[in-house]
Amino acid sequence: MKRLLKGTDWRLVTPRDSSDLIWRSEETLDRSKGLERLKTLELHPEDCSIVRLSGTHPEWGLGWGMVLRLMCGHLWRGPRLAKAKLKESILTEECPGCKGAVEDEIHWVFHCPAWEDGRLIADKEAGLAAGERTNWTPSYPIDIVCGAMSLGERTKKYKWLAVFFTATASKRRAILGRFDLPDRTLGRPFRDRVSA
Repeated sequence: MKRLLKGTDWRLVTPRDSSDLIWRSEETLDRSKGLERLKTLELHPEDCSIVRLSGTHPEWGLGWGMVLRLMCGHLWRGPRLAKAKLKESILTEECPGCKGAVEDEIHWVFHCPAWEDGRLIADKEAGLAAGERTNWTPSYPIDIVCGAMSLGERTKKYKWLAVFFTATASKRRAILGRFDLPDRTLGRPFRDRVSA
């Protein structure tokens, strides 16, 4: 706007005049070159992107959200829930499913015996061959979803994880319910904004 009004007294320009000036300058621009360049950049999402897969498999909606949390490093596991004061502090020391060592992403997804039924459902839904999942166990949690792999393998992992998280969600919620803090209220406290 400042560039368009250069050389004129801006106090004499009405809002209608400035609107007309902006529209005239926009109509003179040649956008065809920019559009052609945008087409050559090929910025479309890849075939195995979570957005595209969640559109083709909406029935795993909860699982797709958990996969995104896993990618960002903010999966709500036991220690994080305890640190946020949403659950009891015992979750910083033991897994809520098997009462073993502290829960991390790799233990939750691949090793905890409490979620084995979810793994079997995910194997069936994602079409994994027997023993194929055993080759997936990474050394770092981020490698579950972001490690070096082919597009087909990445798609299969994303689908498997979405099914796993969806299949185990209700059971996990029930197990974690035992660790609720006493006198904890859910949601924001009600405040009446009406003043007398």
